[in-house]
Amino acid sequence: MQIRHTVMATAAVAALAGAAAWAFTGNSPTAAKAPEAPPAQGDTATHVDIDPQKVARANIVIAAAGPATLHDSPSLYGRLTANEDRLVVIQPRFPGIVKSLRKRLGDPVDKDEVITTVESNQSLAGYDIRSPIAGTVIEKGAAVGSYAGDQTRIFVVADMKTVWADFSVYRRDFPRIRVGQRVAIALGEGIRPAESTITYVSPVGSADTQTMLVRAVVDNPDGTLRPGLFVTGEVTLDDIPVPLAVESSAIQSIDGRQVVFAQDAKGFEARPVKTGRADGAMTEVLNGLKPGERYAAANSFVVKAELGKSTAEEE
Repeated sequence: MQIRHTVMATAAVAALAGAAAWAFTGNSPTAAKAPEAPPAQGDTATHVDIDPQKVARANIVIAAAGPATLHDSPSLYGRLTANEDRLVVIQPRFPGIVKSLRKRLGDPVDKDEVITTVESNQSLAGYDIRSPIAGTVIEKGAAVGSYAGDQTRIFVVADMKTVWADFSVYRRDFPRIRVGQRVAIALGEGIRPAESTITYVSPVGSADTQTMLVRAVVDNPDGTLRPGLFVTGEVTLDDIPVPLAVESSAIQSIDGRQVVFAQDAKGFEARPVKTGRADGAMTEVLNGLKPGERYAAANSFVVKAELGKSTAEEE
């Protein structure tokens, strides 16, 4: 009986010792591990040293994170056309032979200026035709000596002080587009974008393209906008204020994560961020940055490239 008690006591002591050793080594499933230290600010995997001179030479633009207004602005594609409300088709009053053409394609025309003479087939007498508006000849459909019937378009004259921007809208956006909405129109490289409003929404769709026509009138005081050229537009449907945003060009991807390069005293840190809504120019930041923190906005890819080089050198 005494031997049995001794064996049991020995086993109990061994069990306690084993448990103590298990807990000491930290292998217990319920034992809390000591928190790991956060990566150091200068960790080469997340930080790159770039001095201010190099930042300037690389044209890295620095901005501060803060509140912004996002614009819900779908992109539209279209082309410029002559303003048909300021356009006239020059046709003969009486059919006959074109005796003279006083204008060429592209020539300016004054109001009430004689631009062609036609000899009537009935009276064999010539009569002058004047332009009822001032403008520019954008179409010529006759030659001297040719026959001009009732439907012959001898000239088309358009007042080019304004032009139409005609856009095609896809079906998903039909319910969102309305007359009066603002539209920013990109007119091509080297031409300042134009601001206008939608003045017309077609009540019918196109059977061929399954799109709807919308139109804006664009000022053209110097005549640089030419009918037939392609343009793009962005219609402002809604303005959405957000508490924190960065320029969309600041967002980079590293190892499948979105990061923003936050600036510090020595360079930049690749800061993982969670993003929200975006409008192309600005992107909402839900976490990862604080208001007022400075970051690489334009040319942030240069910082990413420098980070990749420093990581490769460490390896």
